[in-house]
Amino acid sequence: MVPIGNWSEWIITALASGRVGLALHLADARDQVGGRGAGLPSAVIEGLLHGRAARAAYDGAWHRYEALRPALVDSASSGGEDGVAHARTLMLLAGALRPALLQSQAAVDVAETLGATLPGGSTRSSGCSPNCAARGSPPLRTSPRPRARPSVARASGRPEAP
Repeated sequence: MVPIGNWSEWIITALASGRVGLALHLADARDQVGGRGAGLPSAVIEGLLHGRAARAAYDGAWHRYEALRPALVDSASSGGEDGVAHARTLMLLAGALRPALLQSQAAVDVAETLGATLPGGSTRSSGCSPNCAARGSPPLRTSPRPRARPSVARASGRPEAP
């Protein structure tokens, strides 16, 4: 049996190398040999993997991220002040950024549990999930910012008047 203490080092090395899939396999293996609870939870690593892979709302990675909602919110609500807690928080936010832009309610719930505000917003009619309502946080913005329309002069290549 492989000593449990090495798993965290291997997972961190894989993450530092940008090999999130390998880190997930290592975390799953760690959990199977009885190392569950030590280091970063495999759900957080899986959320990072699927969150980074999401390219459009309702694509495969987006659905896989949404399916992780209970585990991600649970990880976000677990406390701690050590280095693992900070790494977990950063990974949860990094994994939630792209899905939040694609209107993922799981990403919004993770961010609200962490006390962060992400772009995108809630798909609920109130704009506020139960997590943010319980804390009294303001709802997230659900409508995109209006884009400035290019002027006709710029589109035609003519210089604009001052």
